[in-house]
Amino acid sequence: MENVFTKKRIRQCLIALVLVLLAIVSCWSSMPAQVQASVVSGLFTVVAAVGGVFVIFWQLRTQAVNTIEANKHNEAMKLKKDVYAEFDKICLKANDARVALSVRARYVFDELRAYAANKKSERVALTPKSRAKDLIEKHTTLASKSMDLVAFVEKWMIIDPRLDVFSYGINAAVEDVGLAYHEFFNAALALLPFELRDEGTIFNTPSDEAITQLDVFGNELEHKLSILDAYIGDFQREMQNELLFDLFGRKLSARVARDKQYRVITLNKSEQLKEYFLNETAWGRQKLEEQRQADEALSTP
Repeated sequence: MENVFTKKRIRQCLIALVLVLLAIVSCWSSMPAQVQASVVSGLFTVVAAVGGVFVIFWQLRTQAVNTIEANKHNEAMKLKKDVYAEFDKICLKANDARVALSVRARYVFDELRAYAANKKSERVALTPKSRAKDLIEKHTTLASKSMDLVAFVEKWMIIDPRLDVFSYGINAAVEDVGLAYHEFFNAALALLPFELRDEGTIFNTPSDEAITQLDVFGNELEHKLSILDAYIGDFQREMQNELLFDLFGRKLSARVARDKQYRVITLNKSEQLKEYFLNETAWGRQKLEEQRQADEALSTP
């Protein structure tokens, strides 16, 4: 509003100056020489004053523009840092949940294996303290915290529309973790102690075969969890490059995968990777099947 007001006043001054000049020109020939000299001197003074005003106005306008641009840059930098701080907290919670499930699964296996080994050697064997609900709680938390990363993508797609590749990747990894978890959980559930209201704790010594099979399932779960960890790490690299480049002036290189099962997610290969996640993973095939069924239902009269 102030800028508009200033421009209006300048236009008024220019119009007034032009009118004065026209009035002087119209009666110039009838003026005595002495008066003409005084008018010329006065006009030089007025022109100098007007020029000075314009210079000051130009300087103030330039300073204002620079200040606005600087404020915009500072606000943009603050927003980027705030967005990354939000993202970093979500990543930390997702990683904590991943580690918690991994540690709990390993602890369940170690307890059962130690009990079976001690029983077999006729040593003191402590009944495992782990229960099925411990695994359920850790897996539920991981699924929830991982979906917070997907929600972050949907919230901040304005940063770069290609970020949706991480939604695909994390969904696919969480689905694979879920499949491996259920195999491990079902095997552990058959071996872990459980309580009955009238009979107390029910627990039988696991067989060597059962322990071996549980170890296989545990290793597969750990493998799938490590893939989720790799994808989250890829996400962190890309978000640092997108949001913190202006602050630090450099970008991180993409992760180098020695195992082809550990796909590297980068924004510059987003379309290729989305095709892979849709067509080559359990999550993607389920998504395509759901879409096919929805299209079929819509086309049915």
